[in-house]
Parts: sequence; structure tokens; C-alpha cells
Amino acid sequence: TIQTKPYMRKRTLLILWPTVCLIVLIVFGAYQRYEVKRLEMLKDSLQVQLKYANSTIANYRDIMGYSWNSQNKRVKTNAITLIYQGKKVPFTDVVRKAKRVFVNLSTDNCWPCARYLLGYISKHKQKIELKYIIHYYTEDMLRAFLLYLNIKEKPYLIKDLQYFPIEDSSSPYLFMVTEDEHLSNVLKPLRGDSDLLNTYFSNINN
Repeated sequence: TIQTKPYMRKRTLLILWPTVCLIVLIVFGAYQRYEVKRLEMLKDSLQVQLKYANSTIANYRDIMGYSWNSQNKRVKTNAITLIYQGKKVPFTDVVRKAKRVFVNLSTDNCWPCARYLLGYISKHKQKIELKYIIHYYTEDMLRAFLLYLNIKEKPYLIKDLQYFPIEDSSSPYLFMVTEDEHLSNVLKPLRGDSDLLNTYFSNINN
């Protein structure tokens, strides 16, 4: 009996050792799979962030490029006729009344972009007067646009194709007109970027 104890111990170790090794291998394999999955998720996350960053850079390049090219552009105010509360109004009269920022909108705009801009304006009261100009083609589309934006103030309207110094209708714009009838302070806001709008209005109001 005494001689069988070492034998039994060796036999037990021989049985347990492969089992322990197998458990270690299983745990190590599971850990490796977890690490691979974690790295893949990290890679996907970084790719998404990089794509967003590149998109944002492109947007800022577009914003600054178009805004810069539009600065000091001559405005033929006598060639623009607005409609205000059903009456035709020369743009010349609107420009000369007071120093004001024009919010240039169109039914061709990115509607969520326009809504974001108007939401910002409603939450941040400005010292300077703001006036809305809306380009449209059909009455139905205009009604839908006004309902979507929930504009409280009566806007100036421009129907159909007509000369206007800012030709891009994809996004809303902010601009001013100088006394000698040139564009100034042109900005194409980026949806979601309140800092850009804060800086713009801070410079305008001061």
C-alpha cells in the first residue's frame, strides 16, 4: 500500500497536467480572441473618427473658401426685387434702412441645416437686426418650408430664378451689405457648430 501512493500521485499528476495545460490554452485562446476583437473595434472606431475629421475639414475648407470668395462682391441691389407681405419691395430700400444681417434661405437648402441656424438664432438674441430672405419656386414648397422652420417673423421672398449675389442654394447663408453696396461678413454656417456662429455674431455685434 505504501508503494502504491507515489504511483497514484504520479498518475494523478499525469492526468491533471494535460487538463491544466488544456485549460490554460483555452483561456489564452479566449483572451487572444478578445484582444483581436477589441483591436478590430478600436480600428473601426478610429476609421469612423478619421472619416468624420476629414469630412469636417472639407466642410470648413468649403465654408471658408466660399465665404472668402464672396466677401466684397458687388451687389446689384436695383436688380433684385423682393416680395414682402404680398407687395414688391426693391432690395435697395431694404439695404439702406439700417445696418442688419440677412439670413439667406432657400427651399433648395438642406432643411435641417436651415432649422439648426434658426434654432440657434432663436436661442441667442442678437443686438443687430436680422432679416430673412427666402428663395422659392412653388407656393406649396414655400408653405412646407415655413412650417418646418417655424419662422415667427415675416420674411422677404424671392420667387423663381432671379439674380442674387450668393448663388449657392444648398445651404443657408448669413451676410451683410455695405453702404456702397458690397457683400460683407458672409458666412455659410456648419450645422452643429455653435462656436462658429458665436464668433460670427460676437464680431458683428462689437
